[in-house]
Amino acid sequence: MRKIFVGLNIFILLIVSLLLVFSCPQSELEEEEIHGNSGGSIPRNLKWTSRTTESITLTWDVINGASSYCAYISTKDDPSFDLNVSKSVNGTTCTFSDLTKDTIYYFKVISIKNGNESEYSSALPVYTAIDAPAGFACSVDDNEYNTINIKWDKVDGVDGIKYKLFRSKNDKKHFDDTAPKVFGVDDNNTFSDENLSLGKY
Repeated sequence: MRKIFVGLNIFILLIVSLLLVFSCPQSELEEEEIHGNSGGSIPRNLKWTSRTTESITLTWDVINGASSYCAYISTKDDPSFDLNVSKSVNGTTCTFSDLTKDTIYYFKVISIKNGNESEYSSALPVYTAIDAPAGFACSVDDNEYNTINIKWDKVDGVDGIKYKLFRSKNDKKHFDDTAPKVFGVDDNNTFSDENLSLGKY
């Protein structure tokens, strides 16, 4: 009788163990590591895709089952992150506008699933762009036809600015047909491109 009782207890424990395993699949066990306390999955791979002097566009990985997301912006890093300014979006991209040029901003995002909010993602720091140089002009010396002299207006109001000059054999916006030559001209706003071939630039 004792053997039967002991065997019955072992059998019951085995059934309970099997029920616990099948009621919590491996995928759910893995998801627990990225869930917030409220049950939502924390968005991953938060990054910026484009920026101007006044705007920054963000993107992140989709969360299965999420009904929406909320992105936050601040000029302060952790731990004093200001979460008062935010945008609610249904997709995985968001653009913040009316920003200040040459300013660092910090971003966080949460997911919302079944009314539950996830914990915040890690803060992403992004600088807004600065103004592009204006007044770009080229000239050729009368006695040096293989040299092009280039100048442009300096960008004011930006500390420690440096310039890069790109040269290509096509006029497309991103120089995508040929690899451009890049010149580092530091903080000068003039450059002389020498030893060029006639009629090729």
